[in-house]
Amino acid sequence: GTQAFEVLVKQQIKRLEEPSLKCVTLVFDELVRILGHLLKKQLFKRFPSLNERVYQVVVNYFKKAMIPTNKLVSDVINAESCYINTAHPDFISGPKASTMVMERMKNQEQKSQKPGLPIGTPVSVSSPGYAGGVS
Repeated sequence: GTQAFEVLVKQQIKRLEEPSLKCVTLVFDELVRILGHLLKKQLFKRFPSLNERVYQVVVNYFKKAMIPTNKLVSDVINAESCYINTAHPDFISGPKASTMVMERMKNQEQKSQKPGLPIGTPVSVSSPGYAGGVS
């Protein structure tokens, strides 16, 4: 029942960890790119030592922030994979989902059947229920 579902969901949640950590790296790279762009402005060109020092300090700050950020991302993924709330009202259990699918299929089948013909009877031009496309 739900154990198989939970195993599959946990595997899928775990698969999010690598792209999430890659996203953290991409954000770091983008912040460094933006910093470089800002430091090319005229104000910082006049003070090359200040430019270099600001770059060093800010990049070092970003690097220090990477460790706890990566840990946070990993912890969130691990926390999400530890508990799958199958008791939530929006969650449809296997038997209930199967029943819903079967009911929908039955309703569609009933709507598509011509009146007067038993289910499974092929419709042909010579069948008494054939309307010839005329309603």
